[in-house]
Amino acid sequence: MVAVVPLILGFQMLLQALSLEVQSSAGASETREYSRLAFAPVDQPAGPR
Repeated sequence: MVAVVPLILGFQMLLQALSLEVQSSAGASETREYSRLAFAPVDQPAGPR
């Protein structure tokens, strides 16, 4: 079980490095703005409850 910990930790570190690389890419800010617009909450119509 102890031998698996470095493998899992290494995999997690690779995923974090990939995430940081994608976040710092050139189009990351435009993508975040687009996702905010695409998933903006829609007002629900008032109705009986």
